[in-house]
Amino acid sequence: QACDNYTWIDGNTYTTSNNTATYTLVSASGCDSVVTLDLTITSSLFGVEVVESCDSYTWIDGNTYTTSNNTATYTLVSASGCDSVVTLDLTITSSLFGVEVVESCDSYTWIDGNTYTTSNNTASYTLVSSSGCDSIVTLDLTITTIDAAVIVMSDSSLQAQLLDTGTTYQWVDCNNNFAIISGETNSIFSTQTSGYYAVEVTINDCSAISDCYNIYNNVIVDFFNTINTILLFPNPAKNNLTISLEGIEYVDIVIFDIHGKVMLQQSNLFDRDHINLSALAAGTYFVKTISSEGSKIIRIAKY
Repeated sequence: QACDNYTWIDGNTYTTSNNTATYTLVSASGCDSVVTLDLTITSSLFGVEVVESCDSYTWIDGNTYTTSNNTATYTLVSASGCDSVVTLDLTITSSLFGVEVVESCDSYTWIDGNTYTTSNNTASYTLVSSSGCDSIVTLDLTITTIDAAVIVMSDSSLQAQLLDTGTTYQWVDCNNNFAIISGETNSIFSTQTSGYYAVEVTINDCSAISDCYNIYNNVIVDFFNTINTILLFPNPAKNNLTISLEGIEYVDIVIFDIHGKVMLQQSNLFDRDHINLSALAAGTYFVKTISSEGSKIIRIAKY
């Protein structure tokens, strides 16, 4: 039995099996000694191992390959004792790494299913590429959150929060379907026109509109008679206000907080009637009095 070929005593090299060839020797006694060849030729084996791998691959030769390779070989021994030579046909595909840059207003729901409400540059998510390797995406998220709160500065002035450079302001008329008020683009808004007003604040293409705030025309109406007066006492008050009317039969009152929210209303109050403030939290309020002669606003404090 031989691998691939065999050279016999007759000087011939056989590459295939043979059981007919003979060769004559002379024995010690001078007689012929005829030998017949019974030859089995087994061919060596050659194969190619095709491999696709991500990033690296450790082969049967013990080597770790990080790039594609089609020349490496390794020799095994077949069951017949002949060489079995394997050639590696290796394709290495690298994993993919990427960064998704996102700017969003208030919140953002990413491919990982999470909703982020603050900026984030550490979250990552693993996809599988068309080659079957990992494709890792890192999130670079900037969340812009706008504080559109408004401060009531006075009876006729509102101020938006002072935010970063690049912030723009636009005051709008809540009573007119949030129509833009021409020229009112500063953080402070003042007017002598009673109504409900809000501000639209814009940063990084994100916008938010504040609540609507009530501004009163605080010019005290001439009651036609200077002896006509309305007083509220004590001021500050704890739980009860007393109303004093001179020259006026009765009034209606509406109490607003500093945001313009109606907190209390009473009708047909006469001189020395009481207004119960016990349901109100401590703070500053505005009492609007309404009578047949006109209206006025009085600032009060509750402690």
